[in-house]
Amino acid sequence: FERFLEHALPFWLFVVMCTFLSHTVTAISPNYDIANALGPGIATWFSSLAGFYLPKPDIPAAYIWLYWINPFRYTYESMIITMFDGKTFTCNPDHKVPCTSSVNYTEVLNFMGMAEGQSIEWWYWFDQMVVAVYVLVWIIAAFICLRLFTFGSK
Repeated sequence: FERFLEHALPFWLFVVMCTFLSHTVTAISPNYDIANALGPGIATWFSSLAGFYLPKPDIPAAYIWLYWINPFRYTYESMIITMFDGKTFTCNPDHKVPCTSSVNYTEVLNFMGMAEGQSIEWWYWFDQMVVAVYVLVWIIAAFICLRLFTFGSK
């Protein structure tokens, strides 16, 4: 059950964070058409710089700050930590990928530029706290935007 919670917590925080992000986008939009155009653009931007498409070591230096402020990045890292925890990947001679040894999950995380400098457990909980802070930020932003922007009936 504990293992299930370790997988479920980052996913649940991510869903809640995205929900309140979409509430904020809707609150600043004059109509649903604008909100529906902004939402996917924001999600694409976040997804592109989360470390999935382009690992941290491959992100150009001019854009690395976007990686560090990206809430999707923290969810992605914590989910990678829980999925790969304790696993060792062994080469299979039948596969066409050139490989000479086995690789453990810490080497995979290092290759991806994740969980550097602190323990893996520390990074897991740090990631959860960052996403929880983003949840609070988007809740507050949504309420502020609802008070400040009045576009009539939505």
